[in-house]
Amino acid sequence: MNIYQKRLIDLARREDINRKTRKELAEEVGLKYPSHVYYHLQQLVDRGFLKFTHDRHFYINPAYEEGRAGFWQMPILGNATCGEALAFAENDVEDYVKVSTRYAGQDSGCFAVHADGDSMNRANINGLSIEDGDLVIIDPRKNLPSNGDYILSVMDGLANIKRFYRDEETGQVTLLSESTSQHAPIFIHPDDPLSYFVAGTVTYVLKQPNE
Repeated sequence: MNIYQKRLIDLARREDINRKTRKELAEEVGLKYPSHVYYHLQQLVDRGFLKFTHDRHFYINPAYEEGRAGFWQMPILGNATCGEALAFAENDVEDYVKVSTRYAGQDSGCFAVHADGDSMNRANINGLSIEDGDLVIIDPRKNLPSNGDYILSVMDGLANIKRFYRDEETGQVTLLSESTSQHAPIFIHPDDPLSYFVAGTVTYVLKQPNE
């Protein structure tokens, strides 16, 4: 969808574009030639964003509107180390990041943390690794992880991101790195619930743009 088609969609969402002439539509969306308006409208129909009636009246495709993502300000709760548990797990909101609801719904309770370190740079979350500086989305509702899940855990107030494994016989939890560097695993005794807890499961990684 190019800029003119996006403007036509936005205009069609606000008002009845069929009441306007091609010249008026061209002026509103910035097209030089009124004759180009119909071409862009037809492209939007072909791609499923618009529909039209038998008398060629255009309107927003309801299926497109239902699937359209919204946006919200997701809280960022500080840093989580991807090495040893050295970064403090902040309880207060440090900042916000605007994200699509396709990553997480506004009512999900999800939050983000900054990844600090390289010990998860070979992780695979939906095909994405976790590198230093990335924003990692955490779902706090998923705090009973299964073996192999990537989690945010907190030990004595220190947060880290690791891969989770629990021994079914002994109850011992092992937190593993997945890195191009060597990082020792962290072992959690089954009787350590007061000093260790799972804050949530990693659901997505927002990669930092390459400069």
